[in-house]
Amino acid sequence: MNRTSVRVTAALTCAATAISLTAGCSRPRAMLTAPASNAPAAERMQAYERLSARGTVSMAGPGIRTVLRGTSRFLALGDGSRVYYPEDLLPVVSADSATARASERSGRARRASNAWLTVAILGISVGATLWVAGIASATNNDGFDDEGRLDDDPVPASAYVGAALALASGLAIFPTVHYRRVARDERLSAFVTYDDSLRGRLALCIDGTRLVDCTAPAPSTPAVAPLLPVPAAAPAASPLAAPPPASTAPAPVPAASPTPPPAVAPPVAASPAPAPAANPPSESSTNPPR
Repeated sequence: MNRTSVRVTAALTCAATAISLTAGCSRPRAMLTAPASNAPAAERMQAYERLSARGTVSMAGPGIRTVLRGTSRFLALGDGSRVYYPEDLLPVVSADSATARASERSGRARRASNAWLTVAILGISVGATLWVAGIASATNNDGFDDEGRLDDDPVPASAYVGAALALASGLAIFPTVHYRRVARDERLSAFVTYDDSLRGRLALCIDGTRLVDCTAPAPSTPAVAPLLPVPAAAPAASPLAAPPPASTAPAPVPAASPTPPPAVAPPVAASPAPAPAANPPSESSTNPPR
């Protein structure tokens, strides 16, 4: 390998290293702080207004940049700051929150993607350099080896090794894209759940449309005398309504009133019986016998 090949190999290797190292460091990091959950309520509410989410913005680029880097999405906060990496949200959310778990998964996937990208770029660079150098040396070869014998294969073995290395390293682009997509999805999950996780960290709740302190005691309710139940009014009978069913219970028997003793008539004095009338003389007594 001549000096030109060595210089080309060194230049490509340095460029690949610089690209791989800066693949995950092209965006500024956010430094966020939040008060403790037992801080005064006014301080926690001010922190929420400063750190609460205002929305996400997509900055997708065309071409290979979109494939390798995914969608460069940042989270806009209340104070105007931007959060590109969900791991920057960890200081202001609880460790067991949904945002914290998604942020950690996104960070692991992004680091794995950067590692596979570094392997791919370095392997392809070194392999391509070896292959080009081998082809160049074979072109300058006159067809004879160092001992003056006829060389059947003027291409050196380093060219074949370089070609194989470049092809094998090219396969690393597949896990690179996979982990990049995982990191993008987990980043979006962390941004979507951030507002709820922030309120949980600051012990703040939403009561209707108001932001209230979750640790404040509930207002006491004055004692009210119990109300007597009001009997429900009987519904008005509808002319079309069916008559109520006849009751099968026996009619109540009225109680017997005491019967007064019968009145006794006063005794009446007996009047003398009339004398019997004299019998009229019969015919036998008036006519004398013959």
